[in-house]
Amino acid sequence: MGQTTLFKLFLFSVIFGWLFGQGCSPRPAEVIVAEEFDYEFRQLDTLRVTAPPVSYPESVEKMIAELEGRSYQGTYEKRARLIHTVLDISFNWEERTIPGVARLTFTPFFYDIDQLRLDAKNFDLFRISKGEEGVDLEYSYDGVELFVNLGRTYSRGDTFELYIEYEAFPYRQRADGFQPAPIQRGIYFINHLQEDRHKPMQIWTQGQTEYNSNWFPTIDKPNVRTSQEMFITVEDRFYTLTNGLLIESKVLDNGMRRDHFLLDVDHPPYLFMLAIGDNYTVVHDEWNGIPLEYIVEEPFEEYAADIFGHTKEMLDFFTDLTGVDFPWPKYSQIVVRDFVAGAMENTTAVIFGEQVQRPAIDLVDRNNDGIVAHELIHHWFGNIVTCENWASLALNEGFASFTESLWQEYRYGPDAAGEDRADKRAAYFNEASNFVRPILNFYYDDNEEMFDRHSYNKAGLVLQMLRRLIGDDAFFKSWNRYLSDNMFAPVEIHHFRLAVEEVTGKDMNWFFDQWFFEKGHPRLNVSYHYDSTSRTLLLTVEQVQNPTEWFPVFEFPVSIDVHLEGGWKIEVDLLVNKRKTQLLVDCKAPPLWLDFDVEKYLLAEVFMDGDKDSYLAQYQLSPSFEGRYEAVQELRVYGMDVPEEYIKMLIEDGSARIRNIALDNYGGWYTDYHVERLKEVALSDENSLVRANALRVLEMFGYPGIIPVAEKTLQEGWSAACISAALDVLYYRAPQKAIEHAREYEETLSLTVLMSLASIYADFGSSDNLSFFRNNYHKPRGFAITNYFTRLSDLLKQLPTGTAMEEFDWLLSVATDPSEGSFARYGAASAIKNLLDEFENRLESGDDQSELLEESIAKLQQGMLEIKESQQSPRMQNMIQNLIGQ
Repeated sequence: MGQTTLFKLFLFSVIFGWLFGQGCSPRPAEVIVAEEFDYEFRQLDTLRVTAPPVSYPESVEKMIAELEGRSYQGTYEKRARLIHTVLDISFNWEERTIPGVARLTFTPFFYDIDQLRLDAKNFDLFRISKGEEGVDLEYSYDGVELFVNLGRTYSRGDTFELYIEYEAFPYRQRADGFQPAPIQRGIYFINHLQEDRHKPMQIWTQGQTEYNSNWFPTIDKPNVRTSQEMFITVEDRFYTLTNGLLIESKVLDNGMRRDHFLLDVDHPPYLFMLAIGDNYTVVHDEWNGIPLEYIVEEPFEEYAADIFGHTKEMLDFFTDLTGVDFPWPKYSQIVVRDFVAGAMENTTAVIFGEQVQRPAIDLVDRNNDGIVAHELIHHWFGNIVTCENWASLALNEGFASFTESLWQEYRYGPDAAGEDRADKRAAYFNEASNFVRPILNFYYDDNEEMFDRHSYNKAGLVLQMLRRLIGDDAFFKSWNRYLSDNMFAPVEIHHFRLAVEEVTGKDMNWFFDQWFFEKGHPRLNVSYHYDSTSRTLLLTVEQVQNPTEWFPVFEFPVSIDVHLEGGWKIEVDLLVNKRKTQLLVDCKAPPLWLDFDVEKYLLAEVFMDGDKDSYLAQYQLSPSFEGRYEAVQELRVYGMDVPEEYIKMLIEDGSARIRNIALDNYGGWYTDYHVERLKEVALSDENSLVRANALRVLEMFGYPGIIPVAEKTLQEGWSAACISAALDVLYYRAPQKAIEHAREYEETLSLTVLMSLASIYADFGSSDNLSFFRNNYHKPRGFAITNYFTRLSDLLKQLPTGTAMEEFDWLLSVATDPSEGSFARYGAASAIKNLLDEFENRLESGDDQSELLEESIAKLQQGMLEIKESQQSPRMQNMIQNLIGQ
């Protein structure tokens, strides 16, 4: 710094100090300038400036309060790298505990360490040593975190092994008073005391987010990766599954078996899994030399390949799509009871809830493609590359949600993909009407808060926008770059952004910033005005989302087609980057309909006025499912005040959803004027739900030839929905035929058909049908069991007193047997109470004054008291008391 500059600074400082000193201080602040050196020092501690109090608008005050109350949830700081995990575990079924030994191999991550922190929730610790033969180590443990003093300092490059003997107590209340919620337990014992005769004994795990440390010690964080080895000791009758390949299975002398599994590829601890059960069958398959296993309960063996349908085709598709080979040594899929989630993408061994376990006739109506595809693609996005923190969960779940739509597009066409996106968009908008957050959210109280429609639906739809923005070739090359550059590593969103930038050469910060780091989405008022004199169209797009709660100005390109009278079309590409964007377009004819966002890729709520004519044009001219679907929904309000040509078009639409809307809204017209086509739909539409709906429409509107159509449907037996609809038709038109056909399905595994049979027998059955109810009551799940017993009681109430009472002993045994599930016990109790009410009404009305009726009433009353006394659960006792009180 030169002397001239110093002099100018000195002069400015003197003037500055004098001015502020006159206005704010008794004397000017002292200014010291170093003249001989190239720096200066100002002592300003005597300068005091008093500002008036600041007030903010209420919205700003709210924002400040939210910021001050937030807790930052960042990425776990790694002091040591977990290299390899060996677990040797067994199970105490009665106490629901896990005795085990863990051998954990570590190396310092960068800095020297002499202490190690582990997650170990609710353990009894017996020994911690440096290797099995090494010296015991000192440690401190609060029931959640375990700190081990290593006895020496380890430097980068060193390795060491911890040997830990423990017993895990996932059902025990912790020392700090915390009682884990069901989702937080990590490991689950199902029917562990064999109290439910109709439910298998099982053990299974659910590690996401950080719950596997409820059954083994680890660093339970998503940015940690380790190879895995597991020894599992169980009774020989149990099937076992965990990550990796089965290396050895050894039967022991005491009726036990010891299974040894190995996964020699690193993956996060939350993806470790166990599944153990006594009622499994394994269907083996193979893909490109990789073993595939479909593991279901024994009655569903013949349907196993259908339950996990298209797994092999998905593996082909996802491998081609990502350009990265499936890197894991096997792929198993297993069904468990009472799962706490829909499914979980544990590496090489996915767990599914029992809702996927259905017979082929049910899978025709609703297959498992979505959930199977979701968990499989996680073996790339989630298991190969893993979100480094739960704030970035969308890097796992958003990619999987997006890929569900890709699979629909590939396998079933653009309409199916459009339906999937429309559903996801609607679900996200519904959530956003209650709260919004950035997709990447570093401020939350509980990890579970991240599992919402922002992480799944919104993130997936944003990826769809990015795909459209940069094009398929660039997008999927970016996927490949992202995966290839970060194989078996934790990632954050910038890894993906950089991959996109490296492939495309584009700066993508603007896109990622507004969509991943800001709140909300555009809410757009779209309008246009046509000037017939100048023959111009003024197009206006206004962003109306709350500018203080949501990101105020999104930037996005959008394609617009202006359809004109006479069949002309004007194509417009518009960049929206203001709260209000306008464009004047030369327009040689009046507009008929404006197609905003032609490809329907934009994640935005669009509000645009329309009328019947514009919606009819939209249906006929829109190139997308979403455009046609929106038009059909809007046209519903016009009822039959639409052209017949339009109604005819709807039943031929390529989307099953739109065909069903047509049947719902215009079924009477089809029956009156288009019945032969309607019969064709009922018998041969490619979608089973449309067939079933057409059957019901024909019956509802009185088609006289419906009975042969229904019987032909039953003869084909293609889908549960069609069988159920056909039985319903016969139920109304020919009850005796319904009874005859119902007998053919009494052993069905389809709950849809089963409940149809129960309804038919309830209204038109006889004592001959009582065995159906006794033989099948264990098949329904949850509240459906109660409905099933209600149908039984409806039948009993139609029977003579003596015949109905023949079922009393069986119902009483179900209601009082602790080995029956709670729904079955309550359902049987409800059936007895309904029968009691019926008999008391008979006695009161004078229809039956027999001694048998009075004895039966007394017996039923006594039975209700026995049921109440037999219940061990206070909740069940209260429910039965309420039932008696009715």
